[in-house]
Amino acid sequence: MGIRLYWPLWLIRLYHRFGAGRFEWTVTLVAVLAGVMASGALDPLSGVLDGWFFLFGFAIGLVLIWFVAVGTGPKPWLLAAYTLALFMLAFWAMLTEQDRMLAQRGEWTTATVISREDTPKNSYCTLRYQDGTEGSGPLGGCRNAQAGDLVQVFYDPEHKMQPSNTAPNLPLWMGLSAGSTLIMAATTYAAAKRGQQRYVPPAQPPARMAPPPPPPPPPGGLGTPSGPYGVPPGQSPGAR
Repeated sequence: MGIRLYWPLWLIRLYHRFGAGRFEWTVTLVAVLAGVMASGALDPLSGVLDGWFFLFGFAIGLVLIWFVAVGTGPKPWLLAAYTLALFMLAFWAMLTEQDRMLAQRGEWTTATVISREDTPKNSYCTLRYQDGTEGSGPLGGCRNAQAGDLVQVFYDPEHKMQPSNTAPNLPLWMGLSAGSTLIMAATTYAAAKRGQQRYVPPAQPPARMAPPPPPPPPPGGLGTPSGPYGVPPGQSPGAR
């Protein structure tokens, strides 16, 4: 006996309809599509829909966390790998969107550090640009610059995107997004594989057996056909 796999009825029906092999690859494909949408790779469409593709893909990824958790059972490292890959994918998507916008309209400029704040986990700074405007510094802070120092940043003249300490590097973020999507797909496939191995069909009730037919009557007994006066056909009443 295996361990009962607690899938809902609709998922069990899909499993039986697709079969084991196609079911595994179907849920893996769903994980890949979720990763592609959440990574921002469909930017020409997500730009029109104002990020709805990202939100939809991330929502599917969150639902698949439950599927991976149920399917992998006593192997928490598979669930941890999937969850980490999903949330890192959201982080790569943010950096991808930033570098995409900076690559389209950004440029190098010199800015003055007007304040800096360091925390145990991160560093923050505020910059004053040459046109007199002020804004937050790059993600991760102004490195080793102190208040009053000049720094070189790649920034958006419209100040819609946060500046960067480096030039846009879209291939790096897209490669990291692809790696996170691959981890999501592999763990989802493992969950489907282990899940169908652990799945135990519900026990069928025993079939009801029809009652046996009655036995035939004994020869010469009450079942023997008789004519008038209780005499068998062809025999006269007086004949004994």
